[in-house]
Amino acid sequence: MQSDQPQGTPLLEVGHVLFIDVVGYSKFTLNRQAQAISELQEIIRLSPQFIAADKSKRVVSLPTGDGMALVFFGDALAAVRCALEVAASVNSRSAAPIRMGVNSGPVYVVDDINGNRNVAGSGINIAQRVMDCGEGGHILLSESVAEVLNQLDDWRESVTPLGEAEVKHHVRIPVYNLVRESAGNASRPPKLVAASAVEKAQSKQSRRSRFIAAGIQFALAIPYILVVGLFGSGQMEKLLREYTRLYAILLCAFALAVCSLGVAVFIAKGQLGKLRLGSRLWLLLLLNLPAVFVVFAISVGKASVAIGLLALAILVAALIYQRQALRQ
Repeated sequence: MQSDQPQGTPLLEVGHVLFIDVVGYSKFTLNRQAQAISELQEIIRLSPQFIAADKSKRVVSLPTGDGMALVFFGDALAAVRCALEVAASVNSRSAAPIRMGVNSGPVYVVDDINGNRNVAGSGINIAQRVMDCGEGGHILLSESVAEVLNQLDDWRESVTPLGEAEVKHHVRIPVYNLVRESAGNASRPPKLVAASAVEKAQSKQSRRSRFIAAGIQFALAIPYILVVGLFGSGQMEKLLREYTRLYAILLCAFALAVCSLGVAVFIAKGQLGKLRLGSRLWLLLLLNLPAVFVVFAISVGKASVAIGLLALAILVAALIYQRQALRQ
């Protein structure tokens, strides 16, 4: 891993990270914790993949307190092979259960305060986030690793997509499960099962909210349609002769009715969800608020005033509810 960069400048490379964690470590006694870490270290040191990488100086080991992170360089499958070897050894020894996460991503190669080689970067962080989704025996993969394995005939059937998981800072990442021969845990991680149930409930609530919001928006179009019908009666010619501005206002009311119906359709289909929340609210406001003034401008009698007040009431209800529904 030679570099032409100036001395002291961190070297950015693609690292293949295997993050290992002893399950239930914090509940162990101090003696049991020391024994579990010692067993894990011995298992890793005896891994053929680790031995080969260590001899060629293509791996960096990082203790993490309740486990270890191994960062391999060069071979894109080194971390995956090592994970399988470690899992098989843990099963044969009946050692403390572990969970593992594998990710390929950018890491900085740096020297620590003692002058030893160290690594840092998002490649390690994502491996830990992926691992955190699992339970005992799981070997979970990030999308970058799964994409590589899915292109290889010998590996693709061992990879199962589990969907997206919400990790730290509300970031969502795709997670995959690796099960090969006796290594790995084929069950769906409980964290992802719970997350899937929550997502389904939220999706159902979101659809319900969209249809209710669309219904309110459709109701808002009714006063405009009534206005069009009122001026489309036999009195229309007389009104247009007496009020020259009514023709333009009539067209405006008709256009707003069409807009309202269109917005209702878009809400029902969830199309407005592609816009940012602020943009959606401004769009609804601009489409609806002028309609109130149009109706009042047309008002020449009690019936029209009533229609205007009805439109205003529905508008306020629509905007309040849509603000909540569109947050879904």
